[in-house]
Amino acid sequence: MIVSKPKLALLSILLVIAVFIWRMYQPDETLIRTNNKEWASESSTSVTPNADNVHPNFLKQAADLETYLVTNPTDTTHIAMLARLYQDGHKPDKAAIYFEQLLGLQTQNPQHWLDLVSVYGTLSQWKKAEDTCIRMLTYFPHNLSAKYNLGAIYANQNKLVEAKKIWNEVAASQSDEHVIHLARQGLEAINKL
Repeated sequence: MIVSKPKLALLSILLVIAVFIWRMYQPDETLIRTNNKEWASESSTSVTPNADNVHPNFLKQAADLETYLVTNPTDTTHIAMLARLYQDGHKPDKAAIYFEQLLGLQTQNPQHWLDLVSVYGTLSQWKKAEDTCIRMLTYFPHNLSAKYNLGAIYANQNKLVEAKKIWNEVAASQSDEHVIHLARQGLEAINKL
C-alpha cells in the first residue's frame, strides 16, 4: 500500500505538533538563560521564526556559542542553547549535531530527545528519528510522547502495522489526554487509507 503525499504530510504535521506541545508544557529546567541581557532580549520574540524573519544577529549568536564551546565542550547549557538556536533558526542539520552532542553528555532530559526526534523529522531522516526514539525509550520507557512519535515515524516510513500497534498502545493509556487524542487521530488517518 502506498501512502499519498498529503497523508504523509498530515502524519508529519502530527509528529511536529506532538513535540511542540510536549515542549510547551514541559519546562526545561536544565536550560538556564545566561545573565547577558543582550542575549535574553535578542532571543525572545513574539513572532515565530522562519526562513524569512530569522533575527539578523542569528549568525553572530551561533558563532559566539560555537567559539565558546571550543574551549568548553562539555557545557551542556550552552550546547542546548546552540542546538535550539539552530533548530529555531531553520538549520536542522546543525541542530542535530548539537543535540547529539548534548545527549552524549546528558541523557536524562526527555525534551532534548524529543527535540532531536523533531529535527530528524524535519529533515525527513526517518531512520535516524526512529533510532533516536528507540534510544529515548530505553531511558524513558513509559514516555507517551516518545511512543506517539515512534508511531508517527513508522507511519512516515509506511510501516503502518507498526504505527497502528504503537498508537493503539498510546490510545489505551490513561496518562496524557492530549497525546492520546493525537494517537487516535493518527489511527483514524491510517484507517482511511
